[in-house]
Amino acid sequence: PLSEKLTPKEARQFLAEEIGRWKAKVTERAKGNTAKTYDDIIVVRWEEKGKVIRYELNPMINGERVPIKGFMKYDAKEGVFIWRTQREGFPDVIERQTYDRNNNTLNAESTFPNGAKRKITWLKAGKDDWRGIQIVTFKGTVVYTCETILKRIPDIPPNP
Repeated sequence: PLSEKLTPKEARQFLAEEIGRWKAKVTERAKGNTAKTYDDIIVVRWEEKGKVIRYELNPMINGERVPIKGFMKYDAKEGVFIWRTQREGFPDVIERQTYDRNNNTLNAESTFPNGAKRKITWLKAGKDDWRGIQIVTFKGTVVYTCETILKRIPDIPPNP
């Protein structure tokens, strides 16, 4: 789908709405294995106020919690969000995510060095609710899917 460019103000607002803590329920299915579901907490804050947000998460990878940092900014010239993932011992992963205003989705496609292809769609189901699906295919066969449900954790005001 063709990306609908956001104004700088709209992009700042979009990023600002991500700030907070999110409970993630993740269900992964790898070809030939049973589905695995786990929970995670994702913390999102400004890395560079008004421009870049930082995600901190600890997904399960091969049965272990792995700290990952993600960064998202908007490229107004291209009209895409740039998502960069950092994980110790691995090269950064960079994706261009297009925003479809009509469907309220972020979409990205990428190809791995081995030729596998990944397609990701995030649906903003509400101010406090995201739904994501990631599908990886290799030689035309689905080899991995990951469904993620994100729910905002309400801020608890401090006691007076």
